[in-house]
Amino acid sequence: MTSIDKLRETAKDLNEISDALGAMVRAIDCELKSMNIGVEVWSGNLGYAKTGLKTGNYWGLCIRRNTLEWSFNEAPRELRAAAIKQWPDLLKLLREKALTVESEIEEAVDAAGKFLAEIKGDEKQ
Repeated sequence: MTSIDKLRETAKDLNEISDALGAMVRAIDCELKSMNIGVEVWSGNLGYAKTGLKTGNYWGLCIRRNTLEWSFNEAPRELRAAAIKQWPDLLKLLREKALTVESEIEEAVDAAGKFLAEIKGDEKQ
């Protein structure tokens, strides 16, 4: 077997296992998107954020390195493999951030309600 044949075989195996991981991540990403959380969190280089500036903004799993950011399945393979280890922390951070934002929005609703009542009171005078 020649060197190029060995490389072809390795590439085939790499593509098959990478495709399997990609399918699993798409299913996880779809589940997270269905929750419509809409908050950004990062655990190391793994995040849940609005991404895909080139293809249209959407919320999803993403990976960043330095100033570069990709949707999870568009990131270099070695980064995807390493990021999997950060998922438990990411899910914990995502829930904590969602709870914090929920509380902030509840306070904002209160403030907006008071402001609206104040404005309506001013209109009557």
